[in-house]
Amino acid sequence: MKPLWKYAVALLTIASILHLTGCASPSQPTRFYRLNAAVDLPATAETAQVRLPEVGLGPVHLSSYLDRPQIVNRTGYYRLQLNEFDQWAGTLQENIIQVLVDYLSASLGENRVVAYPWHGSLKPDYDITIYFSRFDAVDGLQVILQARWMLLDRAKGKVLDTRQVTISEPIEGAESEAIVAAGSRALEKLSRQLEALLRKQL
Repeated sequence: MKPLWKYAVALLTIASILHLTGCASPSQPTRFYRLNAAVDLPATAETAQVRLPEVGLGPVHLSSYLDRPQIVNRTGYYRLQLNEFDQWAGTLQENIIQVLVDYLSASLGENRVVAYPWHGSLKPDYDITIYFSRFDAVDGLQVILQARWMLLDRAKGKVLDTRQVTISEPIEGAESEAIVAAGSRALEKLSRQLEALLRKQL
């Protein structure tokens, strides 16, 4: 007859194996999201009649806490939450540039707005650089966008306008998809301000 301690060791070994097997089970799958311009963006009649100089959109600079794959949610005045399972598809920086280019191209005219970086002989007449200090969800209630832009006349090397903006957009839902949708709407509002600036300056 085996001593009781040998049975105890055997039971502990089996329990350890079962625990490790459970830990090795597949984790929650990661979901990927992208900001998008609104579907069926309206084309204005003016774009066919008025030729605007080419505008370069970018570079776009992000605060370091935003320059990461995870979607950021602010859960307190000092605290940020990074969701490991809800991430950006591609870089947030490139995604922001593309959405703004889509909106501005629809309102100012196709092929008038080009995304940074531009290559070869393509040299826009004007350049918009944007610095994002905030672009995050706040307690799952709203997305706050804080940014500063600079409009540069490339030929003259002259800054035509620089401005700080804050945009708030409510989040309509409890899922990360609702956060991304609110962020897309916030970028639409930013694009409208940029459009007004360009029509005034150019």
